[in-house]
Amino acid sequence: MYLRICLLLFFLITSCNIDKTSNSTQKYNNLKQILLDEKEPNARNRLLNKIPDDSLKNKLQLDLAYEFYLKEDSTRFRYWNSQAKKMAINLDLEANIALTNWDLGNFFYRDHIIDSSYYHYNLAYEQFLKADKDLKAGRMLLNMAILQEKVKDYIGSENTTFQALDLIEESTDSQNYVYPANNNLGIIYNGLGDYSQALKYHRAALKNAEFLEDPVKSARSLNNLGVVYQKLGDHNNSILNYTKALQIDSILQKDTELYPVLTDNLGYSE
Repeated sequence: MYLRICLLLFFLITSCNIDKTSNSTQKYNNLKQILLDEKEPNARNRLLNKIPDDSLKNKLQLDLAYEFYLKEDSTRFRYWNSQAKKMAINLDLEANIALTNWDLGNFFYRDHIIDSSYYHYNLAYEQFLKADKDLKAGRMLLNMAILQEKVKDYIGSENTTFQALDLIEESTDSQNYVYPANNNLGIIYNGLGDYSQALKYHRAALKNAEFLEDPVKSARSLNNLGVVYQKLGDHNNSILNYTKALQIDSILQKDTELYPVLTDNLGYSE
């Protein structure tokens, strides 16, 4: 404990210059690891209380919450998410308030609580807009659109997806997020029975995946194209797309859930 306190005090002394030094990221990561390694919750709180209430401390709270989310430690995730939200509100850090709701949206989505997930993504969307974070606001809309599609609200999902694209496409980092938007539109139109539009957007998604050089995304889009061709009764093209997906290098190892879907779909078309 003494060593950890001494280390923490060192980081506190240097934290006022955390954005001005070349090794600031390493210092921050070391500080975060000290907090994560502390097994006693009260001791972790005592260590963190030595840091003044500022954006650095709030970032640490957010990161702690996210680490516990990844570890599927729901109790500690909810605790640190709540602590981060309280401080972000007190410090009027709109973007950080949004991040707490984003994490809650993910948390409820993982537990298949769709209405709560949608609620928190919507809050995050509104807060990112206030913080002038258009790309992140667009990503929240896209999450909401995907949830709408899952409950078969196809028209609502379609509208929300296009709203998301309006925000996402303005970013230089848009390609990473245009893919799921196009993929979602393809799924929507397939659900609506508009197969020409479904093919259009799944082809667009495949093009995005190839641009990103992401073989798993490519395989998913090829599978989705195969499904649409199956609906059309065009088994030659469905077989072609499933076969292309299965020929992607190490697709079994890269996506163990997709591989059996592809083999089942191929067997149905053959």
